[in-house]
Amino acid sequence: ALILSQLNTQWERAGFSPTPGILVTLFNVGYEKSFPKPNPALGGAYVSVGGQSYTYGQLGQLFYDSDELQTELPK
Repeated sequence: ALILSQLNTQWERAGFSPTPGILVTLFNVGYEKSFPKPNPALGGAYVSVGGQSYTYGQLGQLFYDSDELQTELPK
């Protein structure tokens, strides 16, 4: 949680609002690769789920956008 908070603060101080998928990507690749910019791309390691390949950031964004755990962790 501390790393995600630090990444979010870094980007907000630079004038950008990172999406959950960008934060997950940066969590995966490391703080040293975090360079705030206007059009970041989702990325990170590839993860195979149900025979389909996703990047770590894509999977994080898809999970955030889903209704999974909505009852336990409301947005």
